[in-house]
Amino acid sequence: MNTSTEMQGTRSGTTAMFVFGAAVGAVLTALVLWYVAGARDFFHALEESRMAQLALVIEKKTLTPQLREYLKGRLYWNAVVWIPRGWFSGMDIDHGPIDEETLGTIVIAQDGTSPDYVYRAAMKKHSTGN
Repeated sequence: MNTSTEMQGTRSGTTAMFVFGAAVGAVLTALVLWYVAGARDFFHALEESRMAQLALVIEKKTLTPQLREYLKGRLYWNAVVWIPRGWFSGMDIDHGPIDEETLGTIVIAQDGTSPDYVYRAAMKKHSTGN
């Protein structure tokens, strides 16, 4: 009976199982962290959209024209990029197209997407007909 060879085989199997378990654990941890980070971004966008919607509805007469256009842009941008269909059901988020002249040099999206495109895409995605 060769116990030295048997022990080496057991150690190799244990090491392989440990490495496999560590790899699976690392992948699962990465997936959970990715999900949590994405959920945080989603809820941040949802909260920003709620605040913009409230301001556009409740404070529409006291907002400066440029702030009004910026809030519309952020609401529409979040609606296109972050908010899934159905989250705005029962809510009218159509505050009209974004007036680029009034908006001036303020950007609503980092990638330079045109405000007109953002408005049309938000209305298409969140219209009650879809």
